[in-house]
Amino acid sequence: MPEIPQLTDHQLTLLDLLADGLTRAAIGLKTNRTTGAVTQELSRVFALLRVPSGPAAVAYARDHGLLPPRGPRYGPNDVLPCGTDTARRRHQTRTEGCEVCRVEGPIAPPVRLYAVPTRVPARYRRRRITTIATGDAL
Repeated sequence: MPEIPQLTDHQLTLLDLLADGLTRAAIGLKTNRTTGAVTQELSRVFALLRVPSGPAAVAYARDHGLLPPRGPRYGPNDVLPCGTDTARRRHQTRTEGCEVCRVEGPIAPPVRLYAVPTRVPARYRRRRITTIATGDAL
């Protein structure tokens, strides 16, 4: 059986943040490093663990006791931190700005339904789109 490599505390922190679903940019914000530095350090971790990707590294670390077993970290009503994959859904439903992303005002505009005449060729459809709710031409 191959020997389990010893990882530094920083490398374990990066793996833990990667296991939480954070992007490399979000990991960089949390650890005060650039995205390039995070990518380079994660590449070193992948090489030490002899795995090809992030999900494989997280699975290896969990299987060998380097990370705690997978479990629910967030409840269905918890506000997720910015940078997680599921935070995109939260951004679509928020009406106020996000402090972490430094975005002011509504992050996603309200959804509008459009009706497209079926007889118009596809290349002209953008010009003739009308809204269902108001009926105004755009």
